Amino acid sequence: MRGLPDPALIGPGVPDPGVIAPLLAFSTAGDAAEMLPFGLDINTLQTSVLVYLGLSSLVFVLVWVVGYLRSR
Repeated sequence: MRGLPDPALIGPGVPDPGVIAPLLAFSTAGDAAEMLPFGLDINTLQTSVLVYLGLSSLVFVLVWVVGYLRSR
Protein backbone atom coordinates (compact mmCIF):
# COMPACT_ATOMS: atom_id res chain seq x y z
CA MET A 1 0.00 0.00 0.00
CA ARG A 2 1.29 3.38 -0.95
CA GLY A 3 1.78 5.88 1.86
CA LEU A 4 1.76 3.34 4.68
CA PRO A 5 4.92 2.39 6.56
CA ASP A 6 6.53 -0.99 6.21
CA PRO A 7 4.92 -3.35 8.79
CA ALA A 8 8.38 -4.56 9.78
CA LEU A 9 9.31 -1.01 10.83
CA ILE A 10 6.19 -0.45 12.94
CA GLY A 11 7.35 -2.56 15.85
CA PRO A 12 6.04 -5.47 17.87
CA GLY A 13 2.57 -5.17 19.36
CA VAL A 14 1.58 -2.27 17.12
CA PRO A 15 -1.22 -3.14 14.68
CA ASP A 16 -0.62 -2.66 10.98
CA PRO A 17 -2.27 0.62 9.80
CA GLY A 18 -3.34 -1.14 6.61
CA VAL A 19 -5.60 -3.35 8.71
CA ILE A 20 -7.02 -0.58 10.90
CA ALA A 21 -7.68 2.00 8.16
CA PRO A 22 -10.59 0.11 6.50
CA LEU A 23 -12.27 -0.21 9.91
CA LEU A 24 -12.17 3.56 10.55
CA ALA A 25 -12.77 4.95 7.06
CA PHE A 26 -15.96 4.76 5.03
CA SER A 27 -16.07 5.28 1.29
CA THR A 28 -19.84 5.94 1.15
CA ALA A 29 -22.64 6.83 3.56
CA GLY A 30 -24.01 3.34 3.00
CA ASP A 31 -20.87 1.85 4.56
CA ALA A 32 -21.45 3.85 7.74
CA ALA A 33 -25.17 3.00 7.80
CA GLU A 34 -24.40 -0.73 7.83
CA MET A 35 -22.37 -0.43 11.06
CA LEU A 36 -24.73 1.62 13.25
CA PRO A 37 -25.15 0.42 16.85
CA PHE A 38 -28.38 -0.75 18.48
CA GLY A 39 -30.13 -1.34 15.16
CA LEU A 40 -30.62 2.39 14.48
CA ASP A 41 -31.14 3.69 11.00
CA ILE A 42 -29.14 6.65 9.72
CA ASN A 43 -32.13 9.07 9.71
CA THR A 44 -32.96 8.45 13.37
CA LEU A 45 -29.33 8.80 14.39
CA GLN A 46 -28.89 12.03 12.42
CA THR A 47 -32.06 13.57 13.88
CA SER A 48 -31.08 12.54 17.42
CA VAL A 49 -27.60 14.01 17.07
CA LEU A 50 -28.93 17.29 15.68
CA VAL A 51 -31.48 17.60 18.51
CA TYR A 52 -28.76 16.85 21.08
CA LEU A 53 -26.36 19.41 19.58
CA GLY A 54 -29.11 22.05 19.40
CA LEU A 55 -30.19 21.53 23.01
CA SER A 56 -26.64 21.45 24.34
CA SER A 57 -25.80 24.67 22.46
CA LEU A 58 -28.91 26.34 23.88
CA VAL A 59 -28.00 25.30 27.43
CA PHE A 60 -24.40 26.47 26.90
CA VAL A 61 -25.57 29.95 25.87
CA LEU A 62 -28.12 30.02 28.70
CA VAL A 63 -25.42 29.26 31.29
CA TRP A 64 -23.23 32.05 29.93
CA VAL A 65 -26.12 34.54 29.95
CA VAL A 66 -27.12 33.64 33.52
CA GLY A 67 -23.47 33.96 34.62
CA TYR A 68 -23.19 37.34 32.95
CA LEU A 69 -26.39 38.62 34.54
CA ARG A 70 -25.38 37.40 38.00
CA SER A 71 -21.98 39.10 37.74
CA ARG A 72 -23.52 42.51 37.07
